[in-house]
Amino acid sequence: MKTLKFLSGILFMSIALYSCGDYLGGIDLPTGSNLPGTWQVTKMTQDAYSDGTLEDSQVTEDLGTMTFNKSGDGSYSMISGEETSSGDFDWVEANDKVYINLLSFSDSIWTENVAFAFDVETNTATQQVWTASFSYYTTEDNGYGTMVKSLKKTNLKMEMEKED
Repeated sequence: MKTLKFLSGILFMSIALYSCGDYLGGIDLPTGSNLPGTWQVTKMTQDAYSDGTLEDSQVTEDLGTMTFNKSGDGSYSMISGEETSSGDFDWVEANDKVYINLLSFSDSIWTENVAFAFDVETNTATQQVWTASFSYYTTEDNGYGTMVKSLKKTNLKMEMEKED
């Protein structure tokens, strides 16, 4: 969790620096982005690994919407089964990546921001396909009274279509 907070802090600082101008640190910020507007999240695939072994794979369809404002902020509203979540985020797009810093969660006990760096696979005016991975360690009792560290990794793939 400390690593997640550290990475979130770095991403937040990067977003704050990007917002300072149109050109920063040798990176041209995109003009004419395809993202502004409301997007329907049509499919999300999540593959969860523990110590390199696939433990779970889930595909969820028709999750909800994400709205990207030209000003670099946005909001989301998602429904998955019985669970509903919504909140606000900041975003920046650079070098075939989209960085999203989630600012608020209607359904979460987290009080810290969470950020994602998505690799952009498809970027058109009507379709977006993004992937992201994140890893963390957990410590669990192996059933014999010994605490064992496990590396957990999740791969996400998100597919979106622009709403009319």
